Amino acid sequence: MKKYLFLLLGIIALTLVISCNKDEVDMSGTISGYVTDYTNANTPIAGATVTLNVKGLTKTTGSDGRFEFKGIEPGTYTLQVSANHFQATTKQVTVYAGQTANCDFQLSAGAVSVDISPITLNFGNTTEQLSFTITNNSTGTLTYTISNIPNFVQVSPSTGSVAARGKQAVTVSVINRASITSARNGQMTVNIGSDSYTISVNVEPYQAEAINVDITPQSLSFDKDTEQLKFTMASNYSKDLNYTINSNLDILTVSPDNGTLSAHGKAEISVTIKDRKNVTTDRNGSLTISIGGNTYVVNVSVDKYEENVTPPTPISTNRGLLAFYSFDDNNADDITGNRYHGALNGGSFITDTPNGKGKALSLKAKEYVSIGFNPLSDKSAQTVSMWIKDFNVGTLLKLQNDRNVYTPTFLISDNMRLSCYYNYTKSSICEANTNMVSYQEGMWTMVTLVVSKTGLNGDGATGNLTFYVNGRRIDSVQKASIASQGTSMTIGGLIMYGSQELYWNSAMKVDNVRIHGVALTDDEVDAIYNAEKQ
Repeated sequence: MKKYLFLLLGIIALTLVISCNKDEVDMSGTISGYVTDYTNANTPIAGATVTLNVKGLTKTTGSDGRFEFKGIEPGTYTLQVSANHFQATTKQVTVYAGQTANCDFQLSAGAVSVDISPITLNFGNTTEQLSFTITNNSTGTLTYTISNIPNFVQVSPSTGSVAARGKQAVTVSVINRASITSARNGQMTVNIGSDSYTISVNVEPYQAEAINVDITPQSLSFDKDTEQLKFTMASNYSKDLNYTINSNLDILTVSPDNGTLSAHGKAEISVTIKDRKNVTTDRNGSLTISIGGNTYVVNVSVDKYEENVTPPTPISTNRGLLAFYSFDDNNADDITGNRYHGALNGGSFITDTPNGKGKALSLKAKEYVSIGFNPLSDKSAQTVSMWIKDFNVGTLLKLQNDRNVYTPTFLISDNMRLSCYYNYTKSSICEANTNMVSYQEGMWTMVTLVVSKTGLNGDGATGNLTFYVNGRRIDSVQKASIASQGTSMTIGGLIMYGSQELYWNSAMKVDNVRIHGVALTDDEVDAIYNAEKQ
């Protein structure tokens, strides 16, 4: 007997083991189907809303019109389908465990041409209010009513009319939003004539919205002479927020130091040092911002005051410039654009220049540059500036008409002094009091003559003649009968008195010849020297 009992127990145990190794039975089912246009050869309807009423679940059909609900407990359910321009319809479907229940819908066109958008309202965790719009595409006024409103929302307006080709916004608000502690789902029906449209409403459990404010920048650094800086507060919160700002530095003024930051708005705050010049030591501190129960800190550093001295404005070297001969392009062209071009009568171009750049002109005795113009005609003031090297007694630059010589004719006199032939008389040579022998060989020297007329005197004018060497004034004299006539000019060349030859130029090197129609100042002459020697 015990033998048979043990055999029976073994069979039962083996049966249980085999049973446990089988796959678990699927206790849920699936609902799927297609939504098509009954009046248009059952073409798929995309964007239709399919609602599983008891579960509060919704699906939106794809471009093929298909929908699917998975994991549905066995039972009988009601499906509702709605789509713009179609009549809403419902069907019942029974779900069996482990099976897929097919439920297709063929929709008929709506009696009224209406668009409703959106047809699903998702409130998430914090949103209190959303809306949808009824658009009347017909030529007549329509009326609507909204029914089956879920008890956790309120609708306004729930009834009304929409003008032809008009729109009506309908607001849906969650009742006592903070009290929603579990997911709530439902549908409401928009009734228009014989048509009805379903609006799905989904509300997630309430979660308090986090208050977040961005402060930019988070630190302010006042350098030695800055008096005011600003920062910005930007709210990411959906409601207005009150704020206050306090400083632990008594030298600062904050404006505004309190106020209201609007929902999703910005506020610009100015921070000013009360008396900037009296801040004699470096200071460090902070601003404390209290807003919406949160605290933010802006660090502040203030350097002791030091006046910011503006560097002097660079002095122009081109004021009144009429002609400029640089010789850099192997010619005697005027590079100002005024086209007072010169022609070479001998001479050769060399790379030995005052600043080691470009070209200079080397003239032998009695070689010169002829300029068939007088840029200085009728000018009440003139400046002639040029660089010379390896020079001797003779003409530097002359202004002449036939055989008469006029100011500013520039030369090195028999006494090796920088001189000016200031009118057409033989004795009208004005010498500077500096001997040029020390500059004579082996170095480039910039010489400058500035002529300014001060009044009429007979057939000429009274004026001042000022001489410069290497940008430094060396002499200034006043002379009468200064003339500035003439039709041509030469760099080098012959100075005549009647038929008598007074001066030829010696052999010399010359560069950067400038003709200005103004009397340059001491600073401007010095600026030319410093600019061209580098």
